[in-house]
Amino acid sequence: MKNESKYEWKGALKAILVIAVLFGAIGIGIAAWDDTKSTGDTLTAAEWNAMVADQKNRTAAGAYTYLVGVNTANDSVQGDTGYWVKNSSGKVVFTESSSNNAENAIQYAIDNLPSGGGKVELTEGTFIQSDRVNMADYVELYGQGWATILKFADGITPDFCLIESSNPAASHFTIRNMQLDCNKGNVNDPGDHTQAGGIHLSGASDFIIENLYVHDSWYRGISGYGVQNGLIRGNTITDCEQESINLDYGSFDIPTCDNRVEGNYIFGNGSSSTGICVDGAFGYNLRNIIVNNIVTGAYNGVKLTNANVQECIVSNNHLRSCTYAINANGLHSVIANNIIYRTFNTAIEIGGRGNRVIGNFIVKPEYNKPIYVTGKYNHIISNMIQGGRVDGIVVDGSFNIINENICLRTHDTGISVGDSAHYNEIKNNICLNPDSASTHLAEAVSSGAAEITVDDSSIFDIGTKIKISETGKSDSYCWIKRIHGNVLQLETGVSDDYSTSATVYNYDGYYSHIVTGISISSGATNNKVEGNRLYNIGTPLNDNGTETRIRGNIGYRTDSFKATSQSVSVGVSDTYGEATDIKSPSGIISALKVCKIVIGGSFAVDENVTVKVETNWDSGNTAYIEKTYTNTGTNYLDIDGQDGLDLWRDSDTCTSIKLYAKSDQASTSVTVTCDLAGTG
Repeated sequence: MKNESKYEWKGALKAILVIAVLFGAIGIGIAAWDDTKSTGDTLTAAEWNAMVADQKNRTAAGAYTYLVGVNTANDSVQGDTGYWVKNSSGKVVFTESSSNNAENAIQYAIDNLPSGGGKVELTEGTFIQSDRVNMADYVELYGQGWATILKFADGITPDFCLIESSNPAASHFTIRNMQLDCNKGNVNDPGDHTQAGGIHLSGASDFIIENLYVHDSWYRGISGYGVQNGLIRGNTITDCEQESINLDYGSFDIPTCDNRVEGNYIFGNGSSSTGICVDGAFGYNLRNIIVNNIVTGAYNGVKLTNANVQECIVSNNHLRSCTYAINANGLHSVIANNIIYRTFNTAIEIGGRGNRVIGNFIVKPEYNKPIYVTGKYNHIISNMIQGGRVDGIVVDGSFNIINENICLRTHDTGISVGDSAHYNEIKNNICLNPDSASTHLAEAVSSGAAEITVDDSSIFDIGTKIKISETGKSDSYCWIKRIHGNVLQLETGVSDDYSTSATVYNYDGYYSHIVTGISISSGATNNKVEGNRLYNIGTPLNDNGTETRIRGNIGYRTDSFKATSQSVSVGVSDTYGEATDIKSPSGIISALKVCKIVIGGSFAVDENVTVKVETNWDSGNTAYIEKTYTNTGTNYLDIDGQDGLDLWRDSDTCTSIKLYAKSDQASTSVTVTCDLAGTG
């Protein structure tokens, strides 16, 4: 039952009588209106004075206060159940007898504030609600700390939140100093993530939500759609199944923007929960700041969902024991100075473009990737990764800069650049003391034109340093733009583990204290190593591969070759025998200087022996000359004359020279040996 006390109930007669009393009271000291149990048909002078003062207070914007309390046997209000509302003079102006409908008393106070707003103060106690409380402009709703509890009534299906702002959206309001008990264990699941939570705002602006304890929600703790210029500060939120704080999309015309989420403590949430979410699913979400929050045990610590989330700042947060600590798929945001401890999947994932990840400290990541970059044009700068069971920084996106990061005692890879990553730069990083001997600084794998730069990085005590690898990869092209000025210790600088057709190109490597510069594994075939520079290395290049072509490398001489006493199989019945294949150590023959053909043994009557010299080219083409001999002796090709012209091709690369011989007889005693020299 609802009961309202209004000033006009005295009637016209009382007003006339009161005037007379007022004139009679001139010069007399009049007490404030403190009699909340006034009776009779006439007002005392004290009542009149208090009433006038009360009306004056109501006209001053924000100056008026209603007090809402829980009815008990110990207060002066009639009855001992339900709720009451007192005005700023202490008079009871509204009562609600139902203990499950506190929203009626609170809403009465909000709705009856003057147009300029005011304050609604809640006493200590539990306010049981069966419906929402709607905020209004310029209203401050506050309690006595966590001893003031707003709670869903048992047994209901709350298709609303305890406090809302919608229809119409409010602005310039404050909600602070109370506990919001969403009572998940005793209410039914309404089936919608905008319901059954602590606070839901739609289109609200210029608001403050602070010092709340929000807990036990089927879905969200605090949620806002299309909200602007809000401050959500100093709240404790726990046991929410989805987002503890959610800044949801507005629209493309009216975005969610310019909100600050600061100093909140979020813990103990569900297995699919998110601590703080900025969602741009169907509208822009811009310029929100998420700073100095603590999130523990969430599935997602902080999440920026997609490209509609732009120009946000996520900084100085402490994220602990989350599956994914920070997931940023937006544009042009800053992820800075966060402390992330013991993640179970990715600590920071950057799927968007143009983001800056700066100065974050990631400690003991358990699995997967501490920093994982799948987007483009991102800067990963001055982050520290310490310990853990996995790689340090993994880059699968393109056009990113990885600069001045420290990967300390990571288990596997220091910095890894994957097979879909193109044109990334890695500069001034330190990878120190990994747990695994197979750790490497950078891995570049590509079936297209992947360009990687590794500059001035210090990498200590690692097995393989800079690794190009994907076993079984065919026809790959990896452009090593620059690997220069790195400080390496132990074993290998660059390792090529491709199985077929890979290229290490324009590799500029400068090392100290390193055993091997470039290592080609035994499984690698038909690879190229061209235009590289190798300094201060014990073994500049270790080639265990097959058909490796090495040319134009400084620090590893491949500019000459010589093959002597090469026996050539002589076929019979005018059919060439098996070829003798001559290769340069570099895998490339840039010029043939000398070719000596020695014919030995003995000729039969009228026997002719033909020798074919064939050049084989990178394009798959061949060129050859044939020389026929009728007696033994030593012969030289005219390399500077017509023979040289016939053997050589323009704008192609010679990879080998093959020698064949045949006799026109059914059997032969003739032998053929050759000596060749040239430039690799």
